[in-house]
Amino acid sequence: MQMENAVGFEQATLSQLCLASLAWCSGVSSVLCGMQQKKYVDDAKEALKLPKLLNAQKIVHEIYHNLEFHKING
Repeated sequence: MQMENAVGFEQATLSQLCLASLAWCSGVSSVLCGMQQKKYVDDAKEALKLPKLLNAQKIVHEIYHNLEFHKING
């Protein structure tokens, strides 16, 4: 499943996709993100309004296994 094709995520920014994915993973109680500028705070608030991702943990796992550094050091 491509995140950008998920219902409710069509207009989400990359940072919103990442934050929403991590926030809905079971066992995750907090996600740290940059808050130096007001636009970062606003972007994070919008991410938390996105629909719940029932398969968030699977999505994050798939992203991790597709990262280049993981392939090199894997």
